Amino acid sequence: MAADYTIRPYRHRQDTAAILELIRRELAPLSNAPIGREALTDRALTARIRQGRTLVAAGRSGSVKGFIHVMVTSRPNAPVLLQIDMLAVEPDSRGQGIGTALLREAERYGRFRRCTAASLFVDEGNDRAHLFYLRAGYRAIRYWPSLRCWELYKPLIPVI
Repeated sequence: MAADYTIRPYRHRQDTAAILELIRRELAPLSNAPIGREALTDRALTARIRQGRTLVAAGRSGSVKGFIHVMVTSRPNAPVLLQIDMLAVEPDSRGQGIGTALLREAERYGRFRRCTAASLFVDEGNDRAHLFYLRAGYRAIRYWPSLRCWELYKPLIPVI
């Protein structure tokens, strides 16, 4: 059966409201770190989404079924890193491979940008997300007690 969604770049006017709702409903409640109200304003979240690269899983009608937001970070004398900032899928769209497809496409983007690895943080207690990333090849490399998060890491082979 063909997927009933496509992965495409973020479109500000079309996608912002749905992505903001997903962040507030699906991601913010799982965070162990206190999130100030100002961090969840439309302006702050929209500015965050517009940094880096955001990909959207869109249904046939154009509705947002999920999204991933990543940033490429580089420092002098350090490898280029793909930082997975946020990934969320609508609850009624889970189990259809959307999260996996978004993650795969983000990793492809990272390889294209010469990233040697991908990393992300998973909040303590978010066992479903932790298992999802483990299945995708990520490994826990450290626990951050002050954040109550696990840092996960996956080597990427850059495109030559």
